[in-house]
Amino acid sequence: MVAAQVSLPSSVERAVAAVASAQRRVDVALAGRWRVLVVALAALAQTVSALRVLSRPGYPRLRDSRIFEYVGWQLARGTTLYVETFEVKPPLSFETTAALSILAGDDQLLYHHLNVALTCVAAVVAVALVAEFAYAFTGEPAAAVAAGLTPYVLPQFALRSGFGFKAKYLVLAAGLLALWLAHDEGDGLGRVTGGALGRSASDVLAGAAAAAAVGYWQLAAVVPLVVLGMAARRGRGAVARVVAGGALASLVVLAPVLAAGVDGVVAMLNQTVLVSQYAAQGGSALDRAVRAPNMLHWGRGLFAAGLVGLAVAGWRERGRDGAWPVAACGAWFLAVVVAFDLDAAPDLFPTLAFVAVGIGLVAGRRGPAVRGVVLAVAVWAAVVNVAFLGGFGVVVEPFDLADGPPPVADPGDVEAPYSTAEHHALLWYGIPAETCHVFYGPTQQAWVEAVDGDPLAERCRTTFP
Repeated sequence: MVAAQVSLPSSVERAVAAVASAQRRVDVALAGRWRVLVVALAALAQTVSALRVLSRPGYPRLRDSRIFEYVGWQLARGTTLYVETFEVKPPLSFETTAALSILAGDDQLLYHHLNVALTCVAAVVAVALVAEFAYAFTGEPAAAVAAGLTPYVLPQFALRSGFGFKAKYLVLAAGLLALWLAHDEGDGLGRVTGGALGRSASDVLAGAAAAAAVGYWQLAAVVPLVVLGMAARRGRGAVARVVAGGALASLVVLAPVLAAGVDGVVAMLNQTVLVSQYAAQGGSALDRAVRAPNMLHWGRGLFAAGLVGLAVAGWRERGRDGAWPVAACGAWFLAVVVAFDLDAAPDLFPTLAFVAVGIGLVAGRRGPAVRGVVLAVAVWAAVVNVAFLGGFGVVVEPFDLADGPPPVADPGDVEAPYSTAEHHALLWYGIPAETCHVFYGPTQQAWVEAVDGDPLAERCRTTFP
């Protein structure tokens, strides 16, 4: 009995030592190369996933990308946002797709491919910034790689970009960029430009990027608040620069709305703020709290470890520069998910990206053996999710891409109120809509009933009778 008790610890020690030795070799191999590796792996994951979706026969499946891409097409052809087309999202998503529509001209398939490409690039930028934060906090290349791969423990993170424009990727890219530029220790812009652009320019651009995050999604308002908090630690000058950058970016984003006059401003406020009260939320907060990690399947352990790592680091460093800004944003987006916003897996993207930084903290601050295990688990989960769509059909079923392409209505059969097939036809054939309520879902229905409106009206009613 005694011999068994003695031999077990020694065998465990040898195993730990072997893992630690292997991890040290990995650290040496990754030194100076980890950034290129993270970007290359993320680009490969996004490219493979996009080709998997786009290579299917028939017109590409759009999901809710049809909303962003069709409204962007409308704006590019003179439609007034919020007045002649009803939308609950802030204007930057539609302005972005409108710019791509102008670039593509009348080639609707090229237009869609540009949206896919932009969304994939935003995903890669977000992954690279996650890894950058993990390295800044730990100084460990392996921890940075593990953090960068962690978003791929959710199969849809790689796959969803292949379906077209998705605002949450750009929210992540803009929000993480804002935090990175505002990070006092990093002085990111100065490092990238070799000192040509330093702290002052970083502050201005941090404010602009934070405003852009809100321009893509109003619930990203935590980002400018945190960026201002980071700037406040450096003095009033830094705060003024952040505010100036945010104000300038906001003015550019809101210019088309302001050009529409009082009607445009009132319509935007009603649709992006008040209409959210009419959104139907299924399930309870407890149900969403349980459903969120269950969406990750293989990655639930990583998610839990990342949450703990981020929470501990944020609490310990609350009084000084460090991980607290990332922890604050992660806590906010997790609260949003649990409170009301978990209709589908992409709603988990922002939370998962910030939790991924927590994985880097766990990997980098717990010794080479732990770092090696975390890196191996992250690599394994990412490979399974990207290559096999999340499973082998044994423990977890692969993510279902559906059997066939979506139906597309004949142009002559398109008539409001529109079905899903007619939505696709509107976009693919470039057909002007007959009503402002093009995508007339439950939220819009509740709003129209509340204001005694008409779902077939050419202009949106935004005031109560």
